[in-house]
Amino acid sequence: MFRKPKIVIIGAGSASFGFSCIRDAFHTKELWGSELVFVDLDSISLDRMTKVAERINRELGAGYIISKTTDRCEALPGADYVITSIAINRNEMWKHDFRVPKKYGINHILGENGGPGAVFHTMRNIPIILDICKDMERLCPNALLINFTNPESRICLAIKKYTKIKAVGLCHQIGYGIGIVSQITGLKAEDIDVKAAGLNHFTWMFDIRNKRTGEDLYPLFREKEKEYDPEYEKLSRYMFHKYGLFPTSGDGHLGEFVPYAHEMMSTDGYDFDADEKYRAEQIKLMNDIGAGLVDLDSKLLAPSEKGI
Repeated sequence: MFRKPKIVIIGAGSASFGFSCIRDAFHTKELWGSELVFVDLDSISLDRMTKVAERINRELGAGYIISKTTDRCEALPGADYVITSIAINRNEMWKHDFRVPKKYGINHILGENGGPGAVFHTMRNIPIILDICKDMERLCPNALLINFTNPESRICLAIKKYTKIKAVGLCHQIGYGIGIVSQITGLKAEDIDVKAAGLNHFTWMFDIRNKRTGEDLYPLFREKEKEYDPEYEKLSRYMFHKYGLFPTSGDGHLGEFVPYAHEMMSTDGYDFDADEKYRAEQIKLMNDIGAGLVDLDSKLLAPSEKGI
């Protein structure tokens, strides 16, 4: 009989990533009945997320075995998969990553995954991830690490170089690419299937199809794109015209890897105010779900397009 896996989620209390991960788990019926262990240093956020998951699990009858801990070493033994999405004072530190280089004349876009801002970001996060990997080497050496922590590609390179852990990097950003295709073609996002490859946030859609019919949608996309608002995803479309494939992640993330991006788009950086508002809304929503004040409809439980 097939044994359901044990999945450890480190950073599960995140207002964005944690809820995204839970929605993905319940959307994937093949995993129902598995063991989910939530890990976070913030016990309040951890309790909130656990209540949300337990309610959804109960109402859907998904059969997950759910537990929580603030100590990852309690969670890791016997794990088949470990999912990580961690950050230290994410927005406050990110502001420094963006503003310090800009003070010295660096015209960069976000300061998260490319340029000098990403160097600072990397130096903060790699030591933590490597510590997690060292614990995995002791407690679950055969587990697969699925990393969502940025800067994604740099962290995965460090894991490969300095540990024996098997690891892959994943990101919800492909959902943003599907949204772009939907916007330009006028097709429903749920009818679009995309295959993409590349570095995280520097990824290219090499196949776009109608999920229902299997039709190749690139010809339609190319035709519609010619007439679409020229200010929409300006950098992505420039790259599309030069190289023939459309980027997945939108201008913001794409611009971190392109030295001339500042010539085509804003260099104001990430919208931290909007992000804080989104997180506050997510926290309220999760509190309401845990308290039974919100109905669990299909839209609420749909897989997420946001990362941490």
